[in-house]
Amino acid sequence: MHTIKLDVEDNIYNTLMNFLQNLKGLTIKEDKKAVSKSNEIDFSKYNIESFKSIKNPENWQKELRDEWE
Repeated sequence: MHTIKLDVEDNIYNTLMNFLQNLKGLTIKEDKKAVSKSNEIDFSKYNIESFKSIKNPENWQKELRDEWE
């Protein structure tokens, strides 16, 4: 007996499950607790320039915190 764990994209999940369910000698155990990527945002698609002018992020944060006091 062998065990295979797959991380499957949402767009091929149903097709893959239909295929696997038709194979003999295969037991499918789904991990319903798996992390869903549907809530993730791929920021590589965006050109974000908001913080490029910050030379030293640590000093910038310290200055912001100092304003709160």
